[in-house]
Amino acid sequence: MTGDDSGYVRSTLAVVSALEAVVLRSFGPNGGMVLFTRDTGEVLLTRHGQRILKSLQLEHPIARMVVDCIQAHCTWTADGSKSFLLLLTSLLRRIHAHSKSCREMSNARARQLANQLLCLCHEGLEDVVMRQVALCVSSLYSSSYRGDTLAGLISGYMAGRVGIGQADVLTPIICQFYQKWNVGRGMAEPIRFIHSHFPVLHSTVLGLPIGRSCVQEGLLLGCDWTVFFERKSEEPIRVMAFSDDVFAADEVVSVFENCMYDSHAAGRRLCECLEELGVCVLLSPVKCPDLLLQWARQKQLCVAECVDPPLLDLLCQLSQSRAAPVGRVATVTSVSRVVLGGHRLARVGITPPHTPRPPGEHHVLHPHTLLLCAPGPGPLDQCLNACQGVFTMLRSVCEDEHTLTALKQPQNSPTDQSEKTPLNPVQSHPSTDQSEKTPLNPVQSHPSTDESEKTPLNPVQSHPSTDESEGTLPVLAPSSDQWHTLLCSGHFVPVGGVFEVLLHHFLLSSDWVAEPQVRHLLAESVQSVPRTLYSHKPRLFLQFQASLLDMLRSGPSHKPRSDGLESVSCKLQLLSSVLQCVCKLLSVDRVLHTRSPVNTHSHTTEKSHHEEDED
Repeated sequence: MTGDDSGYVRSTLAVVSALEAVVLRSFGPNGGMVLFTRDTGEVLLTRHGQRILKSLQLEHPIARMVVDCIQAHCTWTADGSKSFLLLLTSLLRRIHAHSKSCREMSNARARQLANQLLCLCHEGLEDVVMRQVALCVSSLYSSSYRGDTLAGLISGYMAGRVGIGQADVLTPIICQFYQKWNVGRGMAEPIRFIHSHFPVLHSTVLGLPIGRSCVQEGLLLGCDWTVFFERKSEEPIRVMAFSDDVFAADEVVSVFENCMYDSHAAGRRLCECLEELGVCVLLSPVKCPDLLLQWARQKQLCVAECVDPPLLDLLCQLSQSRAAPVGRVATVTSVSRVVLGGHRLARVGITPPHTPRPPGEHHVLHPHTLLLCAPGPGPLDQCLNACQGVFTMLRSVCEDEHTLTALKQPQNSPTDQSEKTPLNPVQSHPSTDQSEKTPLNPVQSHPSTDESEKTPLNPVQSHPSTDESEGTLPVLAPSSDQWHTLLCSGHFVPVGGVFEVLLHHFLLSSDWVAEPQVRHLLAESVQSVPRTLYSHKPRLFLQFQASLLDMLRSGPSHKPRSDGLESVSCKLQLLSSVLQCVCKLLSVDRVLHTRSPVNTHSHTTEKSHHEEDED
């Protein structure tokens, strides 16, 4: 390998540093916005990391590779796109500095360091995080945290994406939205339901301040009623949800016979069918014929057109609908109209019956819709992505194997736990033989570096079977203390660099994990995140680090805390994804630019045909 090969590490570092410079100003709760402009005059103002990276026009293959790694990581956790770049850049800088001492073998040395870091991730990083950092967090903060744990977790997530001011407004709204759906159910099941149906469980309004956002009872249809009559009866209301193929453009295909009818004849037959079914509300995914609208006005029926088909499916699912010749008949409790400024939205209410149910049967859901308001498209898109990301993050927390294990085990009170747990977990850590017997992170399922480069890191693989991961999570006993139980177990850590400082301390003191040079490289790189948070006043970072280490030696502080929280498992996943990305980047020897498109498949096919002809 020649000395020219060492330039690849330097060029890779330059590309990643350029991406870091784009998102650096928007990092942290006090970060600013990034303004994008197009030739058409369109303007985008956002601080959402994924949206910023998606808006960049990237031509360099290394830059596209880095963005792909970030997108793959955020698909699972919806968190850490900016921290990903900070950690990646810091690691590459330190790897480049260490590899320069080898001169002609700098690229090989950089690849060796990347492989050693990945081995550290496979063999000892999870033990350091879950047995030492989490145990220390449990001792220091479980007894002093006085705020609501779920609200703190949501606030810590939102502050880094929309800012502290907007996070203070949206956090109680999101908590209320979750609590409305979590009526008599476990912790994980409502989160998975909201996450999978979030596109139809929210509605947006432009031109209003973010403070007008709220939680609306029932389902908002995303459009106004085409025909609306207020209904004051308290009896259940029958709703007809039309199928997509009921109406055609010029002619209506009869659903009653296998022949073609003209529009007026088929429309009259359709009205007769609806009158026999006794429906009072018509919901259609397409435009309705004028004859049907005229008949609905005569019969004083409510009609909503161009309703999203997934929303109709959810409405029929929640209301236990039955099949009909032209669609499905559902039962709701109310229909109304929501007016916000100059915007009007149709609302359908579904109130569960107040009847006792057997212990093993699922409780009936009480549907609610999250209504988000913002003065412009950019802030509205930012709030929407942040709110959707909250439930992605909460889902990853609930489905983490460490979370499920902590909730199944009996928990002691915070006082007893702090008395029995030493403040320095290094002294109580088991030997290396015990750590080898302990099942580690799902990353360990990749035995070699080559496999880890081909397989994206996905914690879903940690579940024992595919059926269990695709099905419904085991319903845990409903308890308001489950989130606090995870806090007492050390699964949540206060935001602001606590995790990084503790990990830095324990990596340097854990001589049983990897080589000292590799541990020191990762420990110093992790410090880049809190240093960037306190970059406006570096002295504050030194004071914060000194006070935290002093608490580690002297004991927990009894000063009440109610600040934001972040998930330790998400932090571990972030480190694993970054280390895997570093190994993937440094596994490349050269970047070759070609003028013609690379099509290895056609070349292989042509070669095989040529060999067959010779035979």
